[in-house]
Amino acid sequence: MKKVIYLGTGLLLFLAIPIWLKAQTICQNEVGTIGPFFYEYWSDGQGKACMILGTNGSFKMDWENTGNALVRQGERPGKGKEIINYNVDFQPKGNAWMGAYGWTKNPIIEYYIIDNWGPYKPPTSSGTITFVGTVKSDGDIYDIYKTRRFIQSISLPGYYDQFWSIRQTRRNSGAITVSNHFKAWENLGMEMGELHDVSFFVETYMSSGYADVQQLSITHEEQPFPTNIPSKPGDVNNDQKIDIVDALLVAQFYVGIEVSHFLEGNGDVNNDNNITIIDALLIAQCYVEYGSCDF
Repeated sequence: MKKVIYLGTGLLLFLAIPIWLKAQTICQNEVGTIGPFFYEYWSDGQGKACMILGTNGSFKMDWENTGNALVRQGERPGKGKEIINYNVDFQPKGNAWMGAYGWTKNPIIEYYIIDNWGPYKPPTSSGTITFVGTVKSDGDIYDIYKTRRFIQSISLPGYYDQFWSIRQTRRNSGAITVSNHFKAWENLGMEMGELHDVSFFVETYMSSGYADVQQLSITHEEQPFPTNIPSKPGDVNNDQKIDIVDALLVAQFYVGIEVSHFLEGNGDVNNDNNITIIDALLIAQCYVEYGSCDF
């Protein structure tokens, strides 16, 4: 059993929340985590592009005379039930696009759900581009394309497929229900593999500009709440793991916010017969220090 030492509310708060508050500027290829999300910066090295990580899911991208650069933030592994809610000040001076993005494995698929773009409307590919059909989602029609791409890479095959859903009208805010596109692609014979990640992204190509992702949150389509799976202290949403989400749910419960499917019996991790902010901080501290908890 891992031992969690009570260090006082102030110090626990200091230990638990830096993952939200620590802003970073990234100007070279990097993958990491911030709060509940992973982030990624990728560039082919041409021109200048930087990703500035903010708080509560926000981030910015500034770029100048780039080749190809992409920044993103989201969930890894993806669940396939994500609803991405966003608000972006998107100001490309040349080719760029934004929306939902990720990969699958076995087979390798790179997928795009595009909500806005610069002067050139995707899809783009070094191989063939095939129009497949349409899907209605989140208030508009998306055109669906499949592209066959060739790239020389140690980590990728020479050829792999890209799946695209392109919104017919542009927007800078709203919600993207990713499962609507995944289901449409499957119904059109576009086979996805094992989902690797789901993220909100901005990608640039031979352009300059900036994007300010002022708000980004990821919720999930309602799932039947598991009642027959054993749970343990700290796992208040009974998803068989104890992580920062549990800490946030305990904190919300403590301040009086209604939390759906909250297992109160698992919230009192210090066994003082009350669910308080101390329990939330203990869960957060344990997650930050150990990655998993056993109270």
